[in-house]
Amino acid sequence: MTQLAIGLARKQRGQDTMESLDHEWITKAREYAKNISLAMGSVTTDAIQMMVRDGEMPAPTKPQAYGSIFRGKHWMYFGRERSVIVTNHGRFVVLWRWID
Repeated sequence: MTQLAIGLARKQRGQDTMESLDHEWITKAREYAKNISLAMGSVTTDAIQMMVRDGEMPAPTKPQAYGSIFRGKHWMYFGRERSVIVTNHGRFVVLWRWID
């Protein structure tokens, strides 16, 4: 097994674990993300993090749950942009688009 395959398998296991631990929150976050994508054309985890920060939705049980929001056949990678969250130090985040 290659290093890439090992890394991807670990990522899959981690996302599966997060989804089972915080299923209700991830389901709600996906719905918010879907609505933002449909309205704005794309969405990032920054948008969900800002909704949590502003009190529009509760925080996840663990911050790693953000990494499981955009799983599934309806989410398409759409590019990337710099994060607007100060603690992300300008790193790039993925732009996602909901596809029916």
